[in-house]
Amino acid sequence: MHRRIMRAAIYVAGRLGRRQEDRCLERCEQGGYELVALVRDDTTGIRFGEVAGMAMRGEIDVMVTPSLSLLPQDRVPRIETLDTPAPVRGVAPVLTRRPRPLD
Repeated sequence: MHRRIMRAAIYVAGRLGRRQEDRCLERCEQGGYELVALVRDDTTGIRFGEVAGMAMRGEIDVMVTPSLSLLPQDRVPRIETLDTPAPVRGVAPVLTRRPRPLD
């Protein structure tokens, strides 16, 4: 069976330094990913859109970042994990009922 090589972009925001970049590079190597881009951003997250655009255009399959907390909080789509605190009411939409499964 032929396995396609996944293409990855590394996104590092803030002043994390070379150590965090190296950890992301190691993750790409462990996953067998082809590194397409390394995007360094400041604390505003202004360059996140570049990486999101790459994903939407199908240029990358994976975004590797040291932590979800580094991603801009106002990004769309918003990414949440169960091990992070729930958003504050009024800041993000709150579901009042369970969503219906799509068939």
